[in-house]
Amino acid sequence: MVVKKSQDSIDAQEMQRWRDGVMVSNSLHNCEALLREHKENLASIDRTIHIFDTSYDLKTIKAKRVSKERYFKNGETVVLILDTLSVEMVVIYILIRMKS
Repeated sequence: MVVKKSQDSIDAQEMQRWRDGVMVSNSLHNCEALLREHKENLASIDRTIHIFDTSYDLKTIKAKRVSKERYFKNGETVVLILDTLSVEMVVIYILIRMKS
């Protein structure tokens, strides 16, 4: 048995594909604009370095690895938050019982 789709159903599917394509296109344009901005910023940094030393070879600049400083061990933050919330709940419970 062959089921034919109605014209409205096909039109809705085509519209959805068109919208999806527009969203991808807009996202792509936003990424390209962001990339252009970053390239301009890097070029500006290069020009700034050359103001101070025109003979400086920018290719000698090495990338610096940045490490994130960890304030808590893995999972410790969640435990601290839950402990704090449980203490707060006990205090609230006691205050409610005292008012009753």
